[in-house]
Amino acid sequence: MENVENQTPLPSSQSCFQVSFQRSLYITLSICTLVIVVTLYNEFLNNPTITGLDDSTFPVTDVPFPGISVCSINKISKRKAEKFAELLANLTGKSRSLMINYIRQIGQLYDFDFIPSKVDDLLDFQKILNNSGFKLIDVIKNLAISCDELLVTCSWKSVSVNCSEIFQMKLTHDGYCCIFNSWNSSLGTRSKNRKSVLTASADMKNGLHLVVKNQLDDYFYSIISSVGIIIQIFDSINYPDKTSGSMKEILIENGTESFIEVNPTTYQAVQDVKDYPVEKRDCLFRRESPTVFGNMYSLSNCIVGCKIESALALCQCIPFKMPLSNESTICTLEDVPCLHRYRGTQMF
Repeated sequence: MENVENQTPLPSSQSCFQVSFQRSLYITLSICTLVIVVTLYNEFLNNPTITGLDDSTFPVTDVPFPGISVCSINKISKRKAEKFAELLANLTGKSRSLMINYIRQIGQLYDFDFIPSKVDDLLDFQKILNNSGFKLIDVIKNLAISCDELLVTCSWKSVSVNCSEIFQMKLTHDGYCCIFNSWNSSLGTRSKNRKSVLTASADMKNGLHLVVKNQLDDYFYSIISSVGIIIQIFDSINYPDKTSGSMKEILIENGTESFIEVNPTTYQAVQDVKDYPVEKRDCLFRRESPTVFGNMYSLSNCIVGCKIESALALCQCIPFKMPLSNESTICTLEDVPCLHRYRGTQMF
């Protein structure tokens, strides 16, 4: 008998092709998977935050009520201007009519509407105020329409309250206004024990109701060619500033009844976002970056802070309407030409 040896059959050309194809496919898929993973990881590092709709049934009782400003279009009371003119006339020996004309120039500190032919009046009146011991910021506030004069009755959540208990006379982008529910005072500080005012329910009865007295015969200097009041709606932690884009203004004409509907949008970030560097997430939490208002950061307050720095750099003073202006930094009548020069740039 012959011995037959077991021999391994040689692979066919088709089998070699299959093995090569499988290996190539495996390598290709592995490379593609690696590229996708690396790409997604890099995108996540560059954009780690995602904004999405969390819950459309967010309870309205958890929504903070906005800050509300009630501003008279008339920035200088005629009655107060005449009384102050009488006082200045007695102190300086100049005519009462001249003092009335000088007092009207204070309005240029509201709108920076400089009239070159009146530059001597500005300088003369500022000297009179300085020599008479009057502080400009006090004069502006005393000539403005007070909350007691502007607000007649107030109701909050269907309960009548004394307007002076819920409104304060504070500075806004439009000068002194009567403000409800604002964390920031005119000097940029806030109460340590301050709590958010929350919305009771989504109906008119649980909102803010006001009756306003607009004395047309007391108009002396208007910021626009109209009569009435301006309602400003803003985030309660923000300084009420129109140019930062965080405030809505509504003109209420004289002799009308108006109802204002507020549709809030709430943004919340999960705490895990804080673990990523600021340059990666491209956003800040409230207490992560100090502003001119303390430790309550917001984009609007940050913009206002930049505007204050711009005013100091360009005119070496801060317009009285901005927070943190004081006796040493406030822009006077002498600075109106500079304020007018940069008015169109919206620097301040």
